[in-house]
Amino acid sequence: MIMLNMLFVFFIDITFSYKNDFISHKQEQNEITRQTDITSSSGIIKENIQMKNKDKINEDKLKNETKEECTLVNNLEPKLKKEFKQKLRSGSTTPISGTSTIAANEIAPANYLQIIDRIAGAKVEILETGPGVNATKSLNPWGVANDLWSGKFNDTIFNKLSGNGYGGYTIQFKPSNTSAYGYTTDPKAGWDNSDLNLSTSSMWVKIKYTNAAYYDGELVDAIAVIKITPFKNRTEGASWSNGDYTNNTYYPLVQISDLLYRGWNWQNVNEINIDLQLFKKGSSSPIQFSEGNFGDMEATYYTINSLNPTSIQGEGENPAATYGPEYVLPKKGTYSGAYVIPGSHIVTSYGGDTSMGTQYAYNGGSSYWDGDDPSHHNWSQNSVLFTTKATTHLNFTMGNLSRDPQQQSVKRTNFVWTSISTQSFTNSYVKYIDIPVEKKWQGPGAGDDVSTVTVKLYAKYKLNYQDKEYEFRNLTLTKDSNGNWKGKFIGVPDLPSLKKLLEKHHKGGTITDQTYIVKEVYLDGKEITNTDYESTINGNMNSGFVINNKRVKNGLTVIKNWQDQNGNQITGNDTSKFPEVKVLLKRKIKTGNYSWIEDSSFSKEVSLNYDGNWKNVINGLDIKDSQNREYVYYIIEQNIPKGFRIVSYKPSSSSNPLVCTGIEIGNKTTDENKLEVTNAKDLADVNIEKVWLDVNGVQMPFNQTSNFGNIKVNLYRKVGNIKDDNFVKEVTLSYTKNWKEKVTELSVHNSDGELYNYYIEEDATTLPDGFSIKGYTPTSGINLSQDSTNNILKVENIRDKVDIPIEKIWYDVKGNKITTEGPPNLVVKLYRTTDGTTKNGELVQIEGKNEVLLTYNQGAWSYKYKNLPIKDNNGKYYTYYIQEVKPSGYLEIGSIEERSITFKQNDNTIKTLTLKNKLNPVYPATGGNGSKVYLTVGITAVAFGILLREIIQNKKERRKNA
Repeated sequence: MIMLNMLFVFFIDITFSYKNDFISHKQEQNEITRQTDITSSSGIIKENIQMKNKDKINEDKLKNETKEECTLVNNLEPKLKKEFKQKLRSGSTTPISGTSTIAANEIAPANYLQIIDRIAGAKVEILETGPGVNATKSLNPWGVANDLWSGKFNDTIFNKLSGNGYGGYTIQFKPSNTSAYGYTTDPKAGWDNSDLNLSTSSMWVKIKYTNAAYYDGELVDAIAVIKITPFKNRTEGASWSNGDYTNNTYYPLVQISDLLYRGWNWQNVNEINIDLQLFKKGSSSPIQFSEGNFGDMEATYYTINSLNPTSIQGEGENPAATYGPEYVLPKKGTYSGAYVIPGSHIVTSYGGDTSMGTQYAYNGGSSYWDGDDPSHHNWSQNSVLFTTKATTHLNFTMGNLSRDPQQQSVKRTNFVWTSISTQSFTNSYVKYIDIPVEKKWQGPGAGDDVSTVTVKLYAKYKLNYQDKEYEFRNLTLTKDSNGNWKGKFIGVPDLPSLKKLLEKHHKGGTITDQTYIVKEVYLDGKEITNTDYESTINGNMNSGFVINNKRVKNGLTVIKNWQDQNGNQITGNDTSKFPEVKVLLKRKIKTGNYSWIEDSSFSKEVSLNYDGNWKNVINGLDIKDSQNREYVYYIIEQNIPKGFRIVSYKPSSSSNPLVCTGIEIGNKTTDENKLEVTNAKDLADVNIEKVWLDVNGVQMPFNQTSNFGNIKVNLYRKVGNIKDDNFVKEVTLSYTKNWKEKVTELSVHNSDGELYNYYIEEDATTLPDGFSIKGYTPTSGINLSQDSTNNILKVENIRDKVDIPIEKIWYDVKGNKITTEGPPNLVVKLYRTTDGTTKNGELVQIEGKNEVLLTYNQGAWSYKYKNLPIKDNNGKYYTYYIQEVKPSGYLEIGSIEERSITFKQNDNTIKTLTLKNKLNPVYPATGGNGSKVYLTVGITAVAFGILLREIIQNKKERRKNA
């Protein structure tokens, strides 16, 4: 086991075995690599395949085989040869930046990044796994064992990862394929080619650390992607005591801790890459680390400790295994410098594998080192420190550089545990302390209007006896669940370290009296000088700082209330169309218990509208004047909306609700400091409707009113019995509008707050003939309501004249109707009585005439009497009947019921009055001349008798009507 404080192990096996790699490469190239020169060597390939299938091979055969492999590789196409060799390399193929040696005992910068042990609430969770993950297992925090060393997959946790109750996970990746060619000797055999390269490996896991670290004094989370390439190292049934890898199955294993500080350990892993990003709480954007170097006062950096040199395993397992030095290789663009101490063993290259040439990485080299213990004086001799660039990633790969086998026939890597350190070298440590800060508020509601407080930490010191300050950190305070505002500056250099840092910062200067102070700078992002508070600070860095805030300014809330004319509140969407209101905020200076003077220097216009929920919060108002006298704030409404009136202010006196008395704002919160003005609605609509009634007082069907012309109605108003002579609105009612009309925006009150009474009068001259005004509803008019559906004024018109149609029907001698022109015109007279009889009636003149003439028109003889009243002036109902002047040659055959109509209350159905006449009959002959003579004489005698009878009867009728 190798202890690496901040060691992200990157190990890449470069075992050079031609046949297995050649076969794998053939699969990737879809057989295109079978070139002519390779085909010519088919005999050699076949021979070598037979050799590889043997369970045991001797050293001479292996050496011969290697020579043949190298020959075949050299015969490959250049591009293929390059890709082939890249898979076998470890570290970088090109030189890397050298290291900078710091001065002896030179203090490191203060680190923005603080990864510390046992942070409360720390935990790790798996977010996503690659296809190469075989299984995961949650670790038992108390099941400490070193089972991972031997390749076991269970829930025990390695003791270096355990944090007294903190667990984690073991990730098992997909196993090796024991049937692969060259499995026992080729480290790559049994693995997918794509998994042997970090850029294509499917063996990865994405994890999240909650409460991972502190950055710039703020607790942050982290997300890491861990990617590996596999190796055959130890498994159950096989270890380094074997001379080769044996035919056992190997599972790559990685174990992670809940605590980022505790790091990771792994087995059967060739190389491991860690890509780590930090996130502020609740943010999805990674933190960008500051760019710096070792000479700065502050920087972001991490140290890789305990990079062991090349080694031979000499204890426990034999024959002894050899492995190359441990190395780390940060990703280009993520670090600004690499630093070591004087006498460091860290080198940047290694050539221990003769088949690979020079390998480049920051590594432990080959020098003997006995300091693999943090308490040893040579502990930092094999450490390297990296400062970051302005990047969002800490990305580095670790492992063992490849080395030729010595006593075994195969190459080896090792079981590794590493943790991440944000400290420096032993003699360059910055010792850190935490400085507590508490925020206290003074006054009612103080702090209730504040969400965050920003405090800055400064180093205060004397440089050559002159006062200086250096800004270190920001701290954001918020109110906790107990109502307290407490926090800490985490990871601040202690005073001795601060002195060294300042001396480093001011080279050659004399530093004295160094200490820490705090300044309150922001409340909710606003500079404290622009807020409602004044600040005083007590305490010190040892006992902690206490910041007291006293409110010197406060706020108030101006509120607009709406009511209908009945005093009911109007709220929500019902106010969406109300106009914006302007209110003038003013103030007085209190000079005594009941005395004030106006502050003419202050006046502020306040807007109130629907979008603002009819409220406006005014902050930053002085509580007192320069003489410590209380201000009293009050409001005056500027533009009273049309159709509304002021009902009251609040606060106000009981004797005069229309004057705002005002409030002092120092003893309550902004929400409690209220100034209100209430407006009552004073505009409403009225609906005017027309109702048509028939002669029976029944409402007429709408379609029967289509021929009626427009009707004029006048709308008036009054207060009490006094008519408003300045108000009249003419309203037109028509069939096209359903005999309805709405008059809008009518004032409900007069200027004195008295209710208007609205009423209507119809212009009777616009009524159609036969109708009169029956009445109005309501008869006394209405006071307008907010709900316009309740504001209805009706006028009813009733039909009091009717049209009575008459017709004449002619029949021939056979009783058939005569519909052609032939019968004579007919003179008809109309009579009426009030007693229901059809005798001795009053002759009704039509257009000044006593009778009307019925003439033939398109097959009918008809006429219509128009606008006949149904009652006399005394309210008695009429009976109408008609009589004709009988034409000669016709008989009247109709009845009096057909010629008359009687009107009654609730029964005024109109019918057509009918006159009926028939030709006198002519009898036919029965045969013979004699009979014709007698028949002629007989008919003549009968006709004469009938005619004589009619003449006598007509004379009687004339005498009666005369």
